[in-house]
Amino acid sequence: MTPSDAPVVATIIVKPHVASSDSAAVLKPIQTALGKTAGVRYVRPMAGDAHIVYLTAPAQRSEVPQLIERLRASGAFQYVELDSMMKIQ
Repeated sequence: MTPSDAPVVATIIVKPHVASSDSAAVLKPIQTALGKTAGVRYVRPMAGDAHIVYLTAPAQRSEVPQLIERLRASGAFQYVELDSMMKIQ
């Protein structure tokens, strides 16, 4: 279990292959794929069966791209991406 005060290193969006509104069902494959290299904390659901999740310490900001690739490679998600602000062009 990730402590609620663990520092957040990244915010990601995940969409599981199997839709679920249960936060534990969303977090379990993430925890399995990342093991002890990163903490995870559920934030909220989004439209279209996607979810926002925090990656927390012990992960470092520099490790985030590799962690995202590990989640993509796990096969548990339709997509995994770093959450970022959209710009009007």
